[in-house]
Amino acid sequence: MDELTNSVRVPIDPSIPILVRGANQVRAGRFVDPISATGWESVFVVVALVISTTAFVTLLPGDYFAIEDAAHGESVAQFIWVLIYLILLASVWKSRRQLLLLCLRDKGLAVMTGWACASILWSGMPAVTARHSVALIGTLMFGGYLALRFPSRELLRLILWAFGITIVGSIFVCFLFPNYGIFVDELTGETAWRGVFSGKNELGRIIVFGIMTLATVSPKVQLFRFLPVVVVGLCVVLMTRAMTSLVYLPVALLLVFLIRRYQFHEGSRKKLVFFTAVLVILSGSFLYNRWDSFTESLGKDPNLTGRTILWVLSVPHIAERPILGYGLDSFWYDPTGPAKELRDASGWREAPNAHNAIINLWIDIGFVGVLLFFWSYIGSLRNAFRLLQENRSPEARWYVAFLVLLFLYGLTEISFLIRNEIFWILYIWTAVAVRRPRDHVVVSSTVRGI
Repeated sequence: MDELTNSVRVPIDPSIPILVRGANQVRAGRFVDPISATGWESVFVVVALVISTTAFVTLLPGDYFAIEDAAHGESVAQFIWVLIYLILLASVWKSRRQLLLLCLRDKGLAVMTGWACASILWSGMPAVTARHSVALIGTLMFGGYLALRFPSRELLRLILWAFGITIVGSIFVCFLFPNYGIFVDELTGETAWRGVFSGKNELGRIIVFGIMTLATVSPKVQLFRFLPVVVVGLCVVLMTRAMTSLVYLPVALLLVFLIRRYQFHEGSRKKLVFFTAVLVILSGSFLYNRWDSFTESLGKDPNLTGRTILWVLSVPHIAERPILGYGLDSFWYDPTGPAKELRDASGWREAPNAHNAIINLWIDIGFVGVLLFFWSYIGSLRNAFRLLQENRSPEARWYVAFLVLLFLYGLTEISFLIRNEIFWILYIWTAVAVRRPRDHVVVSSTVRGI
């Protein structure tokens, strides 16, 4: 038999960006090598991910977190991200078709992004929606670029570098430049670490995801190495006074433990699922019946610093435009629109969003957008669990842990459909990475050395 036609069919590992340049080449038995990233691209990705955490933004001129000017936006941030996307396009220009195919692999994600961009047609602030739609497309492209150029294990290493730089930088800043790194409440005089971020919650969230990532990528968690990292992370979270992160840090560690058990103990998976379900039900029942005492023990009020008030007051505004929403970022960025009434009624005059990912998504792009998100998210979670069942790779653990933790954080923060933001970038990459092509790649015997 001809050596070129002596081919076999092998399944694709979704954690490896294998690219095929056309159906004819597949049928001919030709194999296309993965596109490997260069050294400078690794540095570029780490820098871009650090920027996407919003670290060091308070060093930028102007009020980065003020309500955005509808006519021009934030010029410095725009310049930085335009530069990032130009570098990204230059590095993948020859592979732009493959990048497009990867970005379209998760149909729910692609349609949701398109729907958000289309919301300019009914947006109350079309200039803002138009600019943010362009940035949202760039964010989708960035996530696809990560899947195109980096094997998952290598990318997780770069993610750890990005988290580590911001966390270590925050600790040094708090000790060396306390006026910059430590926030002082003018009313109460209380101090809270924020490090290189604009707020304490951002630092706490990065620590939680950083420790979760470290716990999942380690082949075997060694206590003498891992425990000091957890202790330092816990101490920094305590110094931030970010009670949300203080709750989610042990939740993240428990989540990683359960995922590892599920991955390595096939015979006890049903028992583990049952145990987890019982644990979730009991925890929910405890919080429902002891909510006031629980929040008081954390030094929080039962309204979660005004979050629950925002949620309740958001419902009537959702009811006004339940299907389409107000347009991408139109509601909260309008200083004189419906959001002003909501802020005045809640007493939280500077509330930047609904502090709930689903409510915020519903306000922005309506019930249609919420359905599109769950189409993408449920599919990604299902594929991640399937991958977890089939192999014992650290990236398989990370996919599941990240998706679950991201959704949990979405209960009290915004996590979905955020332009130029690290967690939405990582969600895009995850959604692409866990979806397998419907067919198998045909690999010739010559390539396999048979």
